[in-house]
Amino acid sequence: MKKPLALLALVAISVAISGCGGKSSPKAAPLPPSQPYSGNGVSLQFPKSWQQIDVTGIGSFDFTKWNYLATFAKSVPDSGQVAVLTVASNKTGASLKDVETSEIQIWGDAEATDYRTVSGVKATVITTKANSEEQSILAFFTKNGVVYEVKFGCKNENFSGEKGAIDLVLSSLKV
Repeated sequence: MKKPLALLALVAISVAISGCGGKSSPKAAPLPPSQPYSGNGVSLQFPKSWQQIDVTGIGSFDFTKWNYLATFAKSVPDSGQVAVLTVASNKTGASLKDVETSEIQIWGDAEATDYRTVSGVKATVITTKANSEEQSILAFFTKNGVVYEVKFGCKNENFSGEKGAIDLVLSSLKV
């Protein structure tokens, strides 16, 4: 009889404690199975279901502002690209705040802002919605005087299912 009561008391205490501490942060997406990438001054893990791509000559990439250090994409048969993830360093010398402001104007209204540690430094992580079809997560940080951006974007209907990709990259990125 004592064991069930002790177990019930333990459950009650853990439920009570879990409610303490104010607001809880949104639950992170589960991290997908990964594979390593290392090159261009960065190392990270990215999802096994994604592939590295070469962005040279792709018109939507701004080579005047960014050095693209690593770019990955995931495709679904018969539907084209579903999601793209890039890691880039700014080559204009702009401040972190100027880069954030400029990129948010391009990628849509900020819906949520969070902060987390990326490559050992504090990063601003902004979720945007460009339009009714696409959503992005942008992470900005400065390390050794260089502004970096990690950008993830995909169609709204795939966003929650692919969000683990950016969490995986941000948690493993080293520059």
